[in-house]
Amino acid sequence: MTDILNPTSNTLPTGLSMEQVESAITASGYPLQIDVGRTLSSRFSLDHEWSFQDRDSGEYRALDILASKKLYDLVGHPRLYPVANLMIECKQTKLPLVFFCPESGLPAADLPIIAGLPVSEVHVTTADTKSTSKVRVRRILTDSTHPFLRHGKFCYTFSKVKRTGSKIELCGSDTYQSIVQPLVKSLIHLEKVRVPGKTWVYFTVDIAFAIVIIDGPMIFSRGESLSFEPWVRVYRHEHSAVKDGPAYGRKFALDFVHRDFLDSYVDDHLLPFCTSIRERARKHHIEIAEGEAVVPTSADIGEISKLEPTA
Repeated sequence: MTDILNPTSNTLPTGLSMEQVESAITASGYPLQIDVGRTLSSRFSLDHEWSFQDRDSGEYRALDILASKKLYDLVGHPRLYPVANLMIECKQTKLPLVFFCPESGLPAADLPIIAGLPVSEVHVTTADTKSTSKVRVRRILTDSTHPFLRHGKFCYTFSKVKRTGSKIELCGSDTYQSIVQPLVKSLIHLEKVRVPGKTWVYFTVDIAFAIVIIDGPMIFSRGESLSFEPWVRVYRHEHSAVKDGPAYGRKFALDFVHRDFLDSYVDDHLLPFCTSIRERARKHHIEIAEGEAVVPTSADIGEISKLEPTA
């Protein structure tokens, strides 16, 4: 093979040095994105600069990384095939992000986002009285008591510290525009594009998590107490329009994770939670795929473990 020789015209203009270019690259955060991808590459399939459509402008934007992992096997020919999707934005900062702890309990939220299924609810009939009710698919697939969902370091508000002369100030609008909105919009886009066909019998269950990898200080503020925390969950309410009736919106959850805590977050917290979803999907794959189930008695309505396929 002939060596590729760089032409003399492919060089920097006068007044610009390679050191300046290197400095700009480091400040941009792109090396962090590459490092995060390298960290996850042995466990996930990666799509760098994953494209999604902005719901407001209609324009296409790019997410830093979509990391996907198949959670299923083909034993028993299941009708549901769960896949974990980590929707990742990478942010580098020398000054800290400050997360403000609320004086309230854990909120209910769409965590994780579940897409790719033909129904959002399963119709349940009792075998004894033939009475009916509905159970949300999220409730069937997720254990609300799982430690991952009960993570206690959470907030609704966070700000970035910035310098103004010799003083430091907090700025919240930039972080919302550059971090929260793109991730929420990417989640909504995933839901939209993963809707299954009407004649499908087998379904990919896309389980999606919004994750922000931070290379910089993360400070958790609880009253007058400040502490460094490597994992903080941020809840954000988003308006959603409806054609008829009141609009209550949705609450999304974004996990802010320090870059040096990423392996522990994935291996010790997120993947065990995904494994629990996989087991529930395997057990109730027919009920969810059909959108129908039966329980023995009226007293069993709400007992997920007693759901069975209809005859």
